[in-house]
Amino acid sequence: GLDLEMPQAWHYRRARLRKLCRRGHVDVEDLRRATRRVLRARAAHGVLRHYERPTVSTAAHHQLALDSACASIIVARNQCGILPLKSTQRIGVVGPLGSVASLGSEGSASVAPPFSISPLEGLREVCRNVSHEPRTSAKVVGRFARRVDVVVVVFGSRPRDEGEYFPLLGGGDRKSLSIRSAEVNALLAAVDSGRPTVAVWVGGGLPALGAWETRVPCIVFAGHGGMQGGLALARVLTGQAVASGHLTACVPREGDDLPPFNPDAKHVVYDRWFDYRRYDRIQRQPLFNVGSGSAQTTLHTEEARIVSDAIGPNEDIEVRVRVRNTGPCPAEPLLTIFTGHARNDDTRELRSLRGFAKARIEPGDVRELTARVRPHDLAVYDPSSGCWRIDRQAHRVWHSVCGSTPELLGEVEIRS
Repeated sequence: GLDLEMPQAWHYRRARLRKLCRRGHVDVEDLRRATRRVLRARAAHGVLRHYERPTVSTAAHHQLALDSACASIIVARNQCGILPLKSTQRIGVVGPLGSVASLGSEGSASVAPPFSISPLEGLREVCRNVSHEPRTSAKVVGRFARRVDVVVVVFGSRPRDEGEYFPLLGGGDRKSLSIRSAEVNALLAAVDSGRPTVAVWVGGGLPALGAWETRVPCIVFAGHGGMQGGLALARVLTGQAVASGHLTACVPREGDDLPPFNPDAKHVVYDRWFDYRRYDRIQRQPLFNVGSGSAQTTLHTEEARIVSDAIGPNEDIEVRVRVRNTGPCPAEPLLTIFTGHARNDDTRELRSLRGFAKARIEPGDVRELTARVRPHDLAVYDPSSGCWRIDRQAHRVWHSVCGSTPELLGEVEIRS
């Protein structure tokens, strides 16, 4: 029933497929239709053309990769003003992942750019004095940290942790979202040395950081930065670029905050009680909320309001929030809007994310962020009628800026 078998033809190898067609088990016309669809998709994206490297590896493309990587980096915490780092400081990079470019998984998800930059290479391009300690032994890290001004600990997941599963080679799902004990020991040793410490997470997904995170003053989520990821990280850490990324999911304190996970289960029920909805339901706070980011500077919400408390079926719920940047760096704060039923019960989530807005704010400036929610986005599916419907009752509206605890603004009535 599918057009393409991934990651390669195992069940429908060429010789076997020919035999199945000959015996009538596979209809030849079905095969032709699937082939046309595959070729059409490849042609539409230019895969069937022949490109010379200078065509696809231009300076403009390299800049786009750099800008995209900068925009995806999330500064979730920056206590004591550790960031931005000074290019004249002695910077020590700790961990084996510090010298590895984070390009993603292996197998069918692997990519081969013309070049790639690791965090260590990026920092060495931007700063004068950068050294590296790949080992994570607490004693080694402690001695290393005392020889530098700032410690950047790079930790995270590898393709073997959460990559594509291959028989005999491994991979697949992590059995725990907790951080490796060796990486935790390295982080704590760096903190105990008395040197300012920056924890940089690389890799896919988000970890459960654990109780030790309270001791780390600066936490950055860099994800998969791609070919320019190391340079983007260096520019963000030194304030040469704005970290405009924000969390798309909550970061748990412990793995127990998440729904139970059994990698050997034969049957799993997925419901809607996950991420921020689960935290609302169990009345617990995550370590970092959805939308967290822009912690490299200081932001203040001065005014937040709903433009109208009653709208028609073709009007939008409009929320306006004034945000002032009183810190030293530019920022691109994220405004998120949640809605929920005024008459809530245990069968419905308390609130759902419905809208967002983002704008750049220079140091000392103030901007008004405006987010809109269409009534259509509030529709719920009615199984009895097989249709989507919009409740005409009042809807509560919350707002949050950069992952702050959502604040209730009021209610909006949708008129018929």
